[in-house]
Amino acid sequence: MLNSFKFWFMLVVVSLISTCFAQDKIIPIVEIDDDVITLAEFEKEYIRSNGNKRADLKGYKEFLDVYTGFRLKLKDAIEKGYEEDPDLLKEYEDYKKRVSKTYYQTKFIKSPGLRKYYKQSQLEFRVAHILVKIDTTRNENVALELANSIIDSVNNGSDWVEMAARHSGDPKTAENGGDLYYYSGAKLGGEFLKSLLVTEIGKIASKPVRSRFGYHIIKVLDKKEGIPAVSAKHILIKGIDSTGVVNEEKAKKLCEELHQRVINGESFEELAKQYSDDKGSGSRGGALGFVPRGRTVRPFDEVLFNTKPGEVSKVFKTRFGYHFLTVVEYQEPPEFKEFVKQAGKTYDKAYFKQDYVAYIDSLLKHYQYQIVEENLEKIGNAFAKRRLNEITIDQEYSTFKDLIIMKYSDNKFAFENIVEKYSKDARFQNVLLTAGFLKRLVKTQFENDVIEAEIKLVEDNDKEFQNIMTEYKKGLLIFKLQETDIWKNVKIEEQDKKEYYEKNKDNFQWPKRLVVTGVSHQDKNILDSLVNVAKSKNGLSEEILKGFTNFEMKKDTILASAVKKIGRLLSNLNENEFSQPFKLKDGSWSVIYLEKKLAEIPKTYQESESEIASKILEHKNKIAEKEYIKGLIERYEPEYFYENLEQAFK
Repeated sequence: MLNSFKFWFMLVVVSLISTCFAQDKIIPIVEIDDDVITLAEFEKEYIRSNGNKRADLKGYKEFLDVYTGFRLKLKDAIEKGYEEDPDLLKEYEDYKKRVSKTYYQTKFIKSPGLRKYYKQSQLEFRVAHILVKIDTTRNENVALELANSIIDSVNNGSDWVEMAARHSGDPKTAENGGDLYYYSGAKLGGEFLKSLLVTEIGKIASKPVRSRFGYHIIKVLDKKEGIPAVSAKHILIKGIDSTGVVNEEKAKKLCEELHQRVINGESFEELAKQYSDDKGSGSRGGALGFVPRGRTVRPFDEVLFNTKPGEVSKVFKTRFGYHFLTVVEYQEPPEFKEFVKQAGKTYDKAYFKQDYVAYIDSLLKHYQYQIVEENLEKIGNAFAKRRLNEITIDQEYSTFKDLIIMKYSDNKFAFENIVEKYSKDARFQNVLLTAGFLKRLVKTQFENDVIEAEIKLVEDNDKEFQNIMTEYKKGLLIFKLQETDIWKNVKIEEQDKKEYYEKNKDNFQWPKRLVVTGVSHQDKNILDSLVNVAKSKNGLSEEILKGFTNFEMKKDTILASAVKKIGRLLSNLNENEFSQPFKLKDGSWSVIYLEKKLAEIPKTYQESESEIASKILEHKNKIAEKEYIKGLIERYEPEYFYENLEQAFK
């Protein structure tokens, strides 16, 4: 509990006290001995805590008082020698070790990778494909061989459309040249996106791409900057007469007349309300809102995404009737930060590994990594039937131990170095010492050594990382001070808790709750039988369950508000009723039995005691902290220049 609280406390403290000085705003706001809080520092911290929200002079003064309190506590902690506290130093070093690797990977691999993925995701591709399916008539190898032969045939002059009609296993696109229409880079992802990025417009990808359906031969029909969505208004004329018969000629004529009236200056919105057969959008003046690519039928989509904002399209036909539209605006791509929230996990899953490998490859070149193949072969031939943990100091080992097997920069690694480092590593106890295994192992050794060295360079030279660690250490110091000199002296008496309960007992209530039992079984029919028996007995009981085997059951009391989390399963149930059966991830079936609905009732003192103690402790801690800061102000006598706050953010 304390560690969890400490972690979140640290985040708040680091956020509040991290400091960056601007050279052009060194106006003093507070002086504490030789220490100065400048206007630049104040502005930076205010933005960090409040975003772009601004305040009046009173609000700035209040924030400055709080921040000055933090700075006074930090000064006090340093003077008390807490910087040398062994536990604090250990926690600092442990955190530094954890965060440095994450920071390094984020800065040099993940952040550049995300930026690249961000740009790629804003592209859109018109793609055609030929799907070579893998099924009972065609295994993986046969499918791959056929896919490669189709690529060769097209490259040698065979007609793409004809090959799609003959070979594609996608019935929806086989007859139209495999045209899949437009896809955004963000939706494609994975191997498809990689292939499309390196393939020119009008060309087919050099290799087929595997999916769960089989192998896809890809042709790029178009590639351009995408528009996420288009806001538009439209008018639809179906041309249905009073008998329900569609008169296309009449529909087209009316649509063209309305189109001309809009061109002549009449209100699009009023005409849509009066004439459009799309009653939903018609009542809104034809407004469709933002429509993403591919959401509508293709003829509509093509006109929509090829009409510029402010323009009125020509009259066009879809299976719904005749339309024309006007584009209000194009949706802008998401900001990078928003994109990371939406697509960060996709990047981690689909792209981080390949970016990591590419980065390691760049380090191999930078450090002039070299495998001594000749020596690896000699060792592999001599020790291929032995394992690392079986190596003994004998005549044979002595013959090979000094052979260099890997070099980079000025570093050389002999066979002896590998044996000493890995012979007791449990991961390699049962692996034979072949040349191939040794090659992989020394590359791993290189990665570990070089990444460790690169991280050390970051720790010693990267200002941003050093700032992170400086602020974390400040947070540790303040927490140490709070824990040792302020919170430690706060006591909660039993009488305090009882008095608080009596004054506030109306605030301590059990909310509405449900007593439920979840029952599951692999066989749905058996589960249905149990439910039927329970219904005939007016409820589920231990006695009923004895008549069935291999059931899993869990009884619990949950908040009625939790019904939102399990959808409609419980929302309409009465007491002694069962939910509909539903399938679990492991393939078994489950039902929920609602035994009882508990009304909202007051909590007893005993049931409320821990919550009361927490509230009192929080209140007393705040009082103790105010008193402590008051004492620090009396001791250090900070000098405030509140008048300079009038220049804040100007």
